[in-house]
Amino acid sequence: MDDKEFHCWLVDMVEEAQDASYKSRRTAERDIDYYNGKQLTEEELKALKKRGQPPIAFNLIRNKIDYLQGLERQQRTVPRALPRTPMHEQDSEAVTDALRYVCDDQRYQDMKSLVWADMLKAGWGGVEITVEQRFDKKSAMATTAMTPPDYDVKIKRCAWDRMFWDPHSGEDDYTDATYKGMVIWMDRSEAVRRYGEAAASVYDETVSIATTGSTWDDKPKFAWVNSARRQRIRVSQIYYIDEESGEWNYAEFTKGGILQNGVSPWLDEDGKPEDPYAWRSSYTDRDNNRYGAVRDLIDPQDEINKRRSKKLHIDTSRQTYGNRTFGKDVKENKRQLQRPDGHVTLEGEAQFGKDFGIIPTNDQSQGHAEMYQQAVQIFEVMGPNAAMQGKQDGTASGRAIALSQQGGQTQMGCSRTRCASLTWIAIAKSGTGFVSSGPVSAGSE
Repeated sequence: MDDKEFHCWLVDMVEEAQDASYKSRRTAERDIDYYNGKQLTEEELKALKKRGQPPIAFNLIRNKIDYLQGLERQQRTVPRALPRTPMHEQDSEAVTDALRYVCDDQRYQDMKSLVWADMLKAGWGGVEITVEQRFDKKSAMATTAMTPPDYDVKIKRCAWDRMFWDPHSGEDDYTDATYKGMVIWMDRSEAVRRYGEAAASVYDETVSIATTGSTWDDKPKFAWVNSARRQRIRVSQIYYIDEESGEWNYAEFTKGGILQNGVSPWLDEDGKPEDPYAWRSSYTDRDNNRYGAVRDLIDPQDEINKRRSKKLHIDTSRQTYGNRTFGKDVKENKRQLQRPDGHVTLEGEAQFGKDFGIIPTNDQSQGHAEMYQQAVQIFEVMGPNAAMQGKQDGTASGRAIALSQQGGQTQMGCSRTRCASLTWIAIAKSGTGFVSSGPVSAGSE
């Protein structure tokens, strides 16, 4: 295919991923809002304001998710390479040292915690492992025609709201995806430095066909390019399996044209091109929609909020009855009944309990209170419970609490093994100074 057809094909893949993941991205945004305490819709807020009731939401989701994030930090592991044969023990030690150096240099533990948080809230996350040439003065002075330049392995977090992938992929680790990519927002000046002035026409054309999106929008939200003072450009970076060669290729492009493309420069253990992503999702349903641990907590949280709000409304309101003898100033009397110091005036021959009275609603209030307690109990047993969090009442020993925590641990599943493998491959094939002469297996301990 020619360049125009190729560009249209790339744009179609991105738009396909955007359309197919619309439901997942929308619900992921809602799940993150619930974690951040935004649990009431605009319609619910208006209804509460109309009845004069404060908008109250008890955020119980945050405690659950924060515990799981703390559990990950408590159980952090360090990368380790194991020899597959006894004669390669020294090689495995060298690989272990190299992996730990890169992880320390790139602050991998902190990055992994951020990815884990994305997986819990949105439902997916990951990192990108690449190699960049080192451009410091000492390295430049030491580089000659006989000595190659130095390279650094880079581990970058992939933000959940910038990732897209093949919608037909159903594996939690995306191994069956035929394409993966990232949406990158940058200033026009940065884009010129990265891709050169030759691609200026691509940027200018991007300005003329700006479109709006949703999750992938710039923060604050704009289109492909916006603002006359500061131009922002949306670049799509995609890695895909070529239909003819069956190898991983890459392309970076905007809506206006292609910036660069070619065979993926990243290689696997066998020297074949592959993508640089180590991605993982928490759960995947049968429609390939991905979601995190927050999803199961939404309904109990909604019931807790609404039961409490409904009970408060019933307790501060009065249902009344009356006949035509007491048909005057009904609204005013209702307002007086809602006030703690209210006063109802009976005019003429009207009698309380006969011509006017209050309908008891204690049964409704009690019913909502019981359902509220049941919702709280259900919420407590979902995910990490009080025993797992070390908040169990009674005289349980520290050992008993530790065993309860171990029994309820959630599998991290952050694709640590693939991340360690990609890191080691990047080290071994980039000329960073670490060389292994034998087979080793990279993982975590």
